[in-house]
Amino acid sequence: MSAAGDGSLRWGHGALSLQVGLAGGCPRIERISVDGPPTSGGGAGGVPAVEILAAGHGRQVSGATHADTAIGARLRYVWHEVRRSQAWHFLTLSMQDPVTGLLASLDLRSRRRAGAPGSRASAGHS
Repeated sequence: MSAAGDGSLRWGHGALSLQVGLAGGCPRIERISVDGPPTSGGGAGGVPAVEILAAGHGRQVSGATHADTAIGARLRYVWHEVRRSQAWHFLTLSMQDPVTGLLASLDLRSRRRAGAPGSRASAGHS
């Protein structure tokens, strides 16, 4: 992963590329490229890297999906780690909600030459 001059982080390999924007400190998936031209991550500014729906914190009306959550919009970048192990590429992105203190982590992994990542998100308090 590399820091880009436009305030974003890039992660991936020859078959997969992911751009995470950090404007305003809020990690957002801006672009995904799988063996071809990049696709947008969902409109201007992308989508939050993690969405968390919690009682009392609300969300925007967005159909049947649980997108545009208040906590997801507030999550702020804390740190990231990039690792490689043989043919695997890993990214861990850590975030925190300044209002609730909730910590969130997004873990991505992809095998070299595979055009799809596996993902896991977790949340909790320290």
